Amino acid sequence: MKKIKKVLAAMLVLSMVLLSACKNAKKESDVAGKVYTYTGASFSKLESDRFTITINADGTFSYYESMLSSYIGMGTWTLEGEVLTLSDDEEMGYPFVNHFRIDGEDLYFIEEGSSNFIYVKVKDGERFSGKAVVSDGE
Repeated sequence: MKKIKKVLAAMLVLSMVLLSACKNAKKESDVAGKVYTYTGASFSKLESDRFTITINADGTFSYYESMLSSYIGMGTWTLEGEVLTLSDDEEMGYPFVNHFRIDGEDLYFIEEGSSNFIYVKVKDGERFSGKAVVSDGE
């Protein structure tokens, strides 16, 4: 009887974890078509020179750390649950992989397992504020 109670308790806990994961899962439309701006200090120290990441609906992204940088990161992105992963195109630049937790309209950097960037060293939990891209015709 004790064994059955333990199994049932474990199944209940597993069910709660799975339900929680499903509830927190994000859709591609939650991140696609947005520009995310780093809220930390800019590399160049100029307020108008902001580190931005653009997430495109076609599964690609680009980022620009500073106007003092000649590197524009580009690659593909994937979404798993509430974690956005950016994988730079090695043929175009560096083999960087960076992870972010999605919370509302913002991204929060996950340092563990991430390569980080060239000029701006983002710390764990630092925020990139999201904003939808508006085309000229709107």
